[in-house]
Amino acid sequence: MTAETDLPERVKAAVYKWLEYKKYNYQETLIWNGLQVAIFLIMGCIKMYNSFMFVTGEYRTRIVNKTNNLEMFHNYIQSLPKEEVKTEVENEQ
Repeated sequence: MTAETDLPERVKAAVYKWLEYKKYNYQETLIWNGLQVAIFLIMGCIKMYNSFMFVTGEYRTRIVNKTNNLEMFHNYIQSLPKEEVKTEVENEQ
């Protein structure tokens, strides 16, 4: 074989080898990408559950405590005699 006729055979062999490698690499990549997606979905579900538990538990408790304190303050102000309660306008005069 001469160099001119050997070149197409070499190109053909290189293409077949590349396709064979690409096929094997594609399967491996597909498995790895699927595993990554599964891991990320699981991590996202865990993070979403943690956020949900925070909002329904700790954060809600803080809001309820603040609301209770405001109600206690409002009741305290309402229980004072009217002459002791001064508005900002009365304080400025």
